[in-house]
This record gives sequence, C-alpha cells and structure tokens, in this order.
Amino acid sequence: MAQHYLLSSKSKNLNLKQIFRLNEEEAFQLLKANRWENPDKILQSSTSKL
Repeated sequence: MAQHYLLSSKSKNLNLKQIFRLNEEEAFQLLKANRWENPDKILQSSTSKL
C-alpha cells in the first residue's frame, strides 16, 4: 500500500522558513522533485498562470 506523501521521510526534510522564501517557480520545482523524483516530466498547468 502506498504511503501518503506527507508521512514520507522526504516531506519531513522540508524547512518551512526555506519554503516561504521560495518564489512560485522554485516552490513548484521543489514539490515536483520531492514528490515525483523526476520534475522534468511534469508540466505546469496552463490554468495555474491565471
């Protein structure tokens, strides 16, 4: 059974202060890298640019 992402060891390495300092693109890249391992294969939705 798959484990929820927020319970994984990767999510616990994220520092809240560092996250607040990121711009939107940096935060998106960090999320993709931590959650899906290969951030280059995941594209940003066009609706998020509204």
